[in-house]
Amino acid sequence: MTRIVTALFIMLLGLAIVYSVEDNPNYKAGMAFYKQKKFLQSIGSFKKAIQEGYHDANVYFYLGNAYLFLNNKEYDTALDNYLVAYEFSGAADFQSTVLYQMGYTYYLKKEYTNSITYFNKSYAMNPGLTQTYWAKGMAYYRLRDKESVIREWESYIALAPQGPQITNIMKAIEILKATNFQFPPEGVDLLASGTNSQSTNKGVQVTTKLPDIEGVLGDVKPGDKGKGEDSQMEDIEM
Repeated sequence: MTRIVTALFIMLLGLAIVYSVEDNPNYKAGMAFYKQKKFLQSIGSFKKAIQEGYHDANVYFYLGNAYLFLNNKEYDTALDNYLVAYEFSGAADFQSTVLYQMGYTYYLKKEYTNSITYFNKSYAMNPGLTQTYWAKGMAYYRLRDKESVIREWESYIALAPQGPQITNIMKAIEILKATNFQFPPEGVDLLASGTNSQSTNKGVQVTTKLPDIEGVLGDVKPGDKGKGEDSQMEDIEM
């Protein structure tokens, strides 16, 4: 897949137009639909902008986000667009954000090892993204690697002592460290249910939604996945 995306990137460079993508009406329409959570319509508009020769990191990034938030699990298509966005951008902060989104996408695909790899790459480029430690802890929990969960979440607490979910994460770590802790059976989730029958600790609830990076997703949040309103499909050319 990487070779295909690289070839596509090289081809698009030859077609790129010097105008700013923000000047393109289809890009503007795509962003408007995106903020309204009309993801199919935003995809149609972003694709029109690309067909007109507007090849920009933002177009591919938000196109990837729109595919990610569809309710039909277009994860691979989202990843393809993120890779192109990464190649088009020369800004480390933006690239680190793209890598974070790729980690999030792999998390949704339940490819937790790949998810951790991309979260690590994201943090390596931008140490300000302390959310990666929270996210990696979630992925390690899905892998049932208790020691790694504790390590990542303790790192998150140290780096972001006032960050989201700190209190609940501290309580979850207490449960994980209990001598009688056992991962719950398949289908029963400590992080979602808020209790652990093997522990005296009760009432812990750590969100399974990965954290958003401020400004990354516009007015869309991870919790909006699958909540798009696409009742009007006119003027979309796929």
